Amino acid sequence: MERPGELMTIKAFAEAAGRSQQAIYKQIGTRLASYVHEKDGQKYIERRALEEVFKIGEVQPIQPQKTVKSPEENNVEQRLYATLQATIDLLQEQLRVKDQQIETKDKQIAAQQEQLTQLTAALEHTTTSLQAAQALHAGTMQQLGAAEQESVQEEFSDSVPAPEPAQEEPSERRRWRWPWQR
Repeated sequence: MERPGELMTIKAFAEAAGRSQQAIYKQIGTRLASYVHEKDGQKYIERRALEEVFKIGEVQPIQPQKTVKSPEENNVEQRLYATLQATIDLLQEQLRVKDQQIETKDKQIAAQQEQLTQLTAALEHTTTSLQAAQALHAGTMQQLGAAEQESVQEEFSDSVPAPEPAQEEPSERRRWRWPWQR
C-alpha cells in the first residue's frame, strides 16, 4: 500500500488541495482518516486522497507565480545592469591594454636576448684573440733568451728617468695653536 512517492506532508497536501493546513488538520479525523499515516511522529496523507476526497486530478508541481515588477524596480535593475556592463567594458579595455604592454615587453626582452647573444659572441672572439696574443708573446720571450732579455731590460731602464730624491722635511715642526693662545 505504501510505495515511495505516495505520501505527502500536510503542508504539501494542503497546497495541492488548495486548502489551508488548518482545514486539512480538521478533516484528518473525518474524511481523511483512512488516508493518514504517521512516521517518526509526523503525519502524512496519501496522494490518492486528493483525487478521491477532493476530486483533484494529477498533482502538478507548484509553479512560482510571476511577479509583476514596478517601473521603479525595472529602472533600478536597468541601472544596475548598465553599471555592471560599464565595469565589464572598463575591465576588458584594461585587459587589452595590459596584453599590449606584455607584447611590447616580450619584444623588448627578445631584443635584449639577441644583444646579449651578440655580445657574448664578441666577448668569446676577443678572449680567443687575447689568448692567442698571450701565447705568441710567451713564445717570443722564450726565443729571445736570457741574455737578450737583460739587454731589453737595460734599454728599458735607460729610457726611464730615475726618480728624484725626496725633499727632507724641516726638523723643526710648527706647533699649531688656537688664535687666543698666541
